[in-house]
Amino acid sequence: MQLNISNKSIVDLAKIFSPTIIKELSINGNSEKLTRVLKELELLSQLDLKKDLSSFFNDVYNFLLKNYRNEYIYKNTIIKKVLLGKHSLNTAYLINECRVGNSKADSVILNGTSTVYEIKSEFDTFNRLDTQLNDYKKAFEFIYIVIPSQSLEKLKLYLNDNDVGIIVLNKRNTLSIIQEAKSNKTHFDKKIIFELLRKKEYINIIKKYYGNIPNMPNTKIFTYCKNLFYKLDIELIHSEIISTLKKRGENNIYKEFILSVPESLKALSIQVNFTQKEKQNLLYVLKKEMKYII
Repeated sequence: MQLNISNKSIVDLAKIFSPTIIKELSINGNSEKLTRVLKELELLSQLDLKKDLSSFFNDVYNFLLKNYRNEYIYKNTIIKKVLLGKHSLNTAYLINECRVGNSKADSVILNGTSTVYEIKSEFDTFNRLDTQLNDYKKAFEFIYIVIPSQSLEKLKLYLNDNDVGIIVLNKRNTLSIIQEAKSNKTHFDKKIIFELLRKKEYINIIKKYYGNIPNMPNTKIFTYCKNLFYKLDIELIHSEIISTLKKRGENNIYKEFILSVPESLKALSIQVNFTQKEKQNLLYVLKKEMKYII
């Protein structure tokens, strides 16, 4: 796809890969925000409206790959090259934007262990990196910083931690490991790990090792479970966290949906919370010609 568009407008074009737009499409069959962005950028006349919506997203994505590799490009590449390329949806699960302590990890992959991928694109700084790394070490075994090749020397000067891995997204959009990550198990914090769990999840863990929970008000269950959780061995806790969080992705419908969406929408298919009906609607809409969407 060749577009006559300014560098400033490319930033706005990248916004079509947003949860709001993909959610609108899954519910309504169209998106007011998508239409508005294309009109404001005066792109409607440049598009082939006979192409289906899936091809449109892929074309724009490939255009951004060459002209504006923002955070979404990195997230999507990690999903394609690592989650679906190196691993599989049968053995691994990815969490986008995982809250850990006072930070938010860009991507976390759980397979036999837990690995954080922190993205620092060409448009990011390293200002909060120390805080982020300290938070991630408390909950996940391995950490990788994913950067463009031109940021490598700058990161090496900044980074004083040999335990943190470095991955470069090169100009061919291939991920290359520059420095292998080392285990962070000695830094694990049971409080930070416990906060990753939903209520049903931590209750199931406590029942597994301590039996049924006594009758008590809901307001006291959290503290009761937390105190028992803290008594578990840290290796056991890490193992339980991996298996528990992976269960969120053990739904066959979930796997089929991720594999069915176009390459450009893999990250959004994981990030956005869809109902089963919305998943079916989105897959149907993606096959429709653009002229029926805009």
